[in-house]
Amino acid sequence: MQHLTKYLISATPDGYINFISEGFGGRITDAAIVEKNQYLQKLPDGCAVMADRGFKHIDHMLQKKKMYINMFT
Repeated sequence: MQHLTKYLISATPDGYINFISEGFGGRITDAAIVEKNQYLQKLPDGCAVMADRGFKHIDHMLQKKKMYINMFT
């Protein structure tokens, strides 16, 4: 049996941590954590978000705020 807790941690371009979500257990997706924490509402419209491929399903949320995502693998 595996126990897992996931957090969303965000950092500014210069490396300062600017957001830590509450912890989520179970098999929650990265996109669901973004949505439940309303993380994108805390960011200014039009900004870029850098994320790994676990966040590929947040495009619809980004479009509402005129944001775009830079994916890395």
